[in-house]
Amino acid sequence: MNDWSESLRKKKLRVTPQRIVILQTLERLEQQEDHRHLTARDVCEGVQQANLGLNPTTVYRALEDLNQVGLVDLMATGKDQVRFSLRRQEHEHGHLVCRKCNRVQTVSLELFESLQRLLAQQHQFILETHHLTLSGRCVECQAEPSVETNS
Repeated sequence: MNDWSESLRKKKLRVTPQRIVILQTLERLEQQEDHRHLTARDVCEGVQQANLGLNPTTVYRALEDLNQVGLVDLMATGKDQVRFSLRRQEHEHGHLVCRKCNRVQTVSLELFESLQRLLAQQHQFILETHHLTLSGRCVECQAEPSVETNS
């Protein structure tokens, strides 16, 4: 188990019981599911097992704060669903998210190295690839007709 108090201090974030239990819950649930990306609801349910009675708004705000300081990664999968995972240097990866079926494929960041260099050269933009998510259509959904709406 990680020393979350020390991690929070290093990131200049106040150490609170709520943040500690949220980080511990992410760690526990990810170990059970081999680095599963969790919804805020998953985290809320996990926190409730620890009998800490945190409301969903508190959990979501804490997850956003932890994302801002780089302890938690955020992945928007479309259809208003956001998933979270602990940021781990040994498990840096990208995602391909199907907009139709929400299937998520994990991909090596090596695929994005040339894109990263090109963006830096042409746009002076540094792409943060520690947890990159791209959306599109998976092979199964490509076979089905696309129903795009313009809003």
